[in-house]
Amino acid sequence: MMTKWGFDERQMQIAGKVYIRGFLIAVILLFINGLLQSYHLVWASGFHQNVIMAVMIHTIVSFDAILRGVYFPNDNKTRWVTIGTFGVLSLVLWIITILRGSQGALIFELNTLTSCGFSLVLAIMFTITTSVGIIVELKEKRRDNEK
Repeated sequence: MMTKWGFDERQMQIAGKVYIRGFLIAVILLFINGLLQSYHLVWASGFHQNVIMAVMIHTIVSFDAILRGVYFPNDNKTRWVTIGTFGVLSLVLWIITILRGSQGALIFELNTLTSCGFSLVLAIMFTITTSVGIIVELKEKRRDNEK
């Protein structure tokens, strides 16, 4: 049986395991952040902490799902739209980071992450997701061409 996304039962089981791991990672990250907060170690503002943890969880889950072949549906157009969206987003974040850095913005100030550091961290994570997606897609295309 195939789902509306073109995944079979095996792929659905793999996706379920990936998302369970993502949930456990989220719980661990929240616990660690709570411990840091209880010891008055603030590494970023509350908003930046939440967004960074959410994007970090997304990056880890995406990385795992892409490598296991359950991130993209079988539709080739959807794959490249998703990869392109992440690519454009990471490029915009890199440009923002470079522009802020060239104006003298710091990554850390008073031992906490600044908005420049925030955009740098997000740029790195979105670049990882984009790169893994492109590499796996090119690898699959090469394998299909060899057949």
